[in-house]
Amino acid sequence: MNIRKKYLALALAVTVVLAAAIGMTLAYTQYSGTPVNTQISTQSLSISLNSAEVPQTKTLTYDSLVPGAQLNQNFTVTNSANTALYTRVTIDKSWGSQNGAASYQKDFKADGKLITVDADKLDGWIVAYEDSEQMVLYYSRPLAAGESTTSVLGGIGVSSDVDNQYADKNVELSVTAEAVQSFDAKTAMRSAWGVTASFAGDGTLTGVAE
Repeated sequence: MNIRKKYLALALAVTVVLAAAIGMTLAYTQYSGTPVNTQISTQSLSISLNSAEVPQTKTLTYDSLVPGAQLNQNFTVTNSANTALYTRVTIDKSWGSQNGAASYQKDFKADGKLITVDADKLDGWIVAYEDSEQMVLYYSRPLAAGESTTSVLGGIGVSSDVDNQYADKNVELSVTAEAVQSFDAKTAMRSAWGVTASFAGDGTLTGVAE
């Protein structure tokens, strides 16, 4: 999917605010292929939308997530601007490795479909696009100043179908939040994101098309 990089001057960027400690390591040295039905304690993060113009991305790296288990990962967006906003979030997932302080190296041959992002029961979010490595979601309601979304993530995990070639790999999750002002939002979304949005009479976003 080719997401346009042109943004209106009124498009609002994000400053990432860490709301809780991250970086939980789930030690697992060898993948057995046996499903593990485990819910792991919740981690909570937040992105705060302000009046800047360039989007920012929060990147999370997970060491050796246990196959078949799920980490409950809450991720919300808060409007810290002084005007109402519509927001969208892009989630990119990948396999890779990181040696010491060196930068993360994505493995382009690894199967992103084996990384599971739970977005099936999200409240208020529209999944507009999804493939093996990327998901794009739009919050269906305008955010008033000071208001927060519901969580854009239900959890993250690794399929029980992985084999030993993934045993030493990390999972990277990049979450990017963007926003446009609610005034003339249909035009703003078209110009900023290259999409055609549909709205109900009360301003609720009902659909998004390329």
